[in-house]
Parts: sequence; structure tokens; C-alpha cells
Amino acid sequence: MELAIIPFTHRFTLAYEVTIRAVSELTVGGGSLEQATSPFDIAVAKMPIGDKLVPYIPASTVKGLLRAIAEEAVREMCGGEVALYDVLKAAELDGEDKEVRREFVEKVVGKALRQFFDEKAVEDVERKLAEGYGDFVRGALPREPEVEDVLKRIRVTPHVCNPVVEGLACELPIRRYKEAYLKALKKAANVDRMYYPCPVCRTFGAPGYASNVHVTNFYPEGELGVNYFILTRRHVAIDRTTGAAAEGKLFEMEYVTPGATFKGYILVKGKPAGNISGCPSQLTGDEVPDYVVRLALEKAKRALLGRRKSAGMGEVEVEYTPVSSNTQCPPWRPLGEICQWVKGAVATI
Repeated sequence: MELAIIPFTHRFTLAYEVTIRAVSELTVGGGSLEQATSPFDIAVAKMPIGDKLVPYIPASTVKGLLRAIAEEAVREMCGGEVALYDVLKAAELDGEDKEVRREFVEKVVGKALRQFFDEKAVEDVERKLAEGYGDFVRGALPREPEVEDVLKRIRVTPHVCNPVVEGLACELPIRRYKEAYLKALKKAANVDRMYYPCPVCRTFGAPGYASNVHVTNFYPEGELGVNYFILTRRHVAIDRTTGAAAEGKLFEMEYVTPGATFKGYILVKGKPAGNISGCPSQLTGDEVPDYVVRLALEKAKRALLGRRKSAGMGEVEVEYTPVSSNTQCPPWRPLGEICQWVKGAVATI
């Protein structure tokens, strides 16, 4: 394992103008204040601009979407997945002190199992592992077949971390139990070199490591009531037993009509990347953020965003173009001001 750090800087060197067009009805939920003041159960996120409340897509929503797509894309491109069970068996904890073994069992094994089992079952497994991790390596633990099956089904890769499970996610500084996990992962995956943090965390950030990407809010193009509309829809839950409408389960939600177009900007620190092909995990230079951002944008050309995605809502099309000194800023004031700031913030293109 080798550290691959991109030095922190306030300078942005690349920028992209990104357009998100709603193909189906789109509801990106608002914050707690909007929920508390809206007459609807699920409200569209809105921003006061002039004398109107216009819908917008928060920067955090777009950044979260791109990060999730990037993680999936890197896993697909790089491969090399192994079962967490095999990684645990490859861990060499005999030479570690008791505290490292305890944290390894709690943060790696316990945190992964808590997604599937109740607290008592996980604590039982943790206790058995703490008492005899060597027995587990020799195949004697865990004795519960369901636990063993879950550990074999959880897949990890040395090319991108699992940000959901604390013990499997990138963080700085690297704690000793995590060093043991990373060494075991390298051994189980049989890779010659493994860089840390993973390329996605080097791009979007991780605990102790700042993001090298800045995403703006996305605002609509055109005029509310002319180019797009905010309408409401009433939904009702279906009783699984009777097949009829479930009593008391009626709710109303706002949505932005299909065809609405939102525009925003992504600023990247680092150097321009070359062709987006091949596994990015072996890249160690400043081109990593641009590579990962462009990879995510390419994969996001048709994506799902916002609420009720499983019910046919939230389908969007994504397009992007580099921002340069010749870029024409949109005439609508909020978008124009952001565009001018982006052009000024980019040091070199």
C-alpha cells in the first residue's frame, strides 16, 4: 500500500458546465424548513430569487449522485473484487496488540454485519472473534452459517473503498487496525500495488481529506409558468393484503414537469486527464480528480435523481461541456453570475 495524496490547493484548474434535463417528473426534496412550511407532504426544493420561489437542485444532491456513479464505474472498470470473508482470513493479527484486534473486529467485521443482523447477534460474533481470531482463520469461526454466508457475499475491491462501512472506508490519518485491513485486502486481491486513498476519495473527499471538486447549485433555465411548471400529484399506498387503498396513507407531492432544464457548474482541482479508459486506481498524479469526474459525467448521461425513482419519476439526461474564456454565460441573472464566477475561478484551462 502506498499513499497517493493530491496536495490541497484553493486553485481550480478545470471547470465544466453541466445541464440536467428532466425526462420524467422530477422531485428533488427540500430541507426541513421547506417541509415544515409547505402544505404538501413532499415539497420540491426551492430558492427565493427576486419575488419568486424557483425550483433548484442542491449541489450536495448532484455531488452525491456523481460520487455514487463514480464508485460503481470504478468497480466495473477495475474488477478485482474479493469476498470480505477471504480478506478477514488473510488478515495477520497475531502480531498486533489487543486494541488493534478489538478495533479490527468491531470496525470491519461488526460494522459490516450490522447492516444485516441485530445487535445481539453481531455482539456474539464479535465476542467469539475477539476470543479466538486465529480459530476463525483456521475455519472454526464464525459457526453461524448465515454470518459466514453474508461475509462471503460482501464484495470489496482494492480499487475503490466502501464508504458505508466505517472500517472499509478511506480516512486519514490511517489507523492501525485499518492498516491491517488494507494489507489483508492487498493479499486477498493479489495485487502488486495498492494506492490509498482510493481514486474516488481523492476526488470527492473522505474523513481527514478535503474534496478536490466543487459543485454549484443547479438552477432552471427559462421562466416558471412558461418553460416549466411545478405541479402536484396525489399518491396512495396499496394495502398488500386487500389490494385496496390503504387507509390514512394518502399523500401529496410536488414535482417539476418533464422538459425542465437545470444548469450548474463543476470545478476541479488538478491537471487535465487524458482519455477516459482503463482503471484509474493506478493513477497517482493530479489528473485523478478530472479523470473521475469525467468518468462519472460520462456514465451519468442517463440517470435517476430525486424522489420516487422506483415509481417512474426522476429520470434525467446529463450533458457537460468544458468552460473556457469563450463560454457564453446564460442571460438569466443567477446562472449568469455563477458562470462569471466560475470563469474567474478557473486559473488555467
